[in-house]
Amino acid sequence: MSGPADGPLLSVKDLRTYLPARHGAGRGKSSRDRNGSGDAADVIRAVDGVSFTLDRGQTLGLVGESGCGKTTLARTILRLIPATSGQVHFDGRDVLALRGAALRAMRRDMQIIFQDPLGSLNPRLRVESIVGEALTVHGLVRSAAERRERVAELLRRVGLSPDALWRYPHEFSGGQRQRIGIARALALRPKLIICDEPVSALDVSIQSQILNLLNELQAEFGLSYLLIAHNLAVVRHASDRVAVMYKGRIVELAPTDELFDNPQHPYTRTLLAAVPREAWGSAVQM
Repeated sequence: MSGPADGPLLSVKDLRTYLPARHGAGRGKSSRDRNGSGDAADVIRAVDGVSFTLDRGQTLGLVGESGCGKTTLARTILRLIPATSGQVHFDGRDVLALRGAALRAMRRDMQIIFQDPLGSLNPRLRVESIVGEALTVHGLVRSAAERRERVAELLRRVGLSPDALWRYPHEFSGGQRQRIGIARALALRPKLIICDEPVSALDVSIQSQILNLLNELQAEFGLSYLLIAHNLAVVRHASDRVAVMYKGRIVELAPTDELFDNPQHPYTRTLLAAVPREAWGSAVQM
């Protein structure tokens, strides 16, 4: 199909995700719902009118303070959290309208790497099952032997020995566990991987290894990344464009060098001013 390939891989327009506020939580104010009823409703406007596009083979960095809505945005795009309103189009498909088999097919093309490499891996399963389960669920292997072979190849590609197949998550270091998470995300050969703080739980020396691996995989497989991070140095070196999120909204979006060299929004300038100048010189090199 020539149509979808000609446009952006991911297009998000005026996306809103409102979550019920727990008593005494939220942003301290009662918001009114937007269904036209005018009834008062205690909600957290976690995502509040977000729009952006992501091109094929590109990385969009998404930055902002904790609680600004970055992870909720990612989970809404993946249909892990229901959207309140708005549009999400992925490779020409209306993500929010998909159901059943069409939704399962879409999820083959959209994967996620989580922040906590240990917490995101089932401690009761061996690596072969963790990485290979999706291959079985989506009918991509015909036998247990074929699955083992595919998983072993994925492990080799992310820098792990095939003998890791039969080990459990607790037997690996943090960096190795994140490599397992990357192998799992890569198993279905997706077009988009959402990287939700993929290196924040790792030592600085390991961060560079993981980011370089992601960079290599992007070049090899033509992947697109939505990179969520609070480390501005990581975002600067890994992203083609950067979006700054504040209280559920994207307040600035620009090519990486332009945003860092000439920030326009006061919040962006505040974020950059909080980072010591010497930090840019010691940033992770891709």
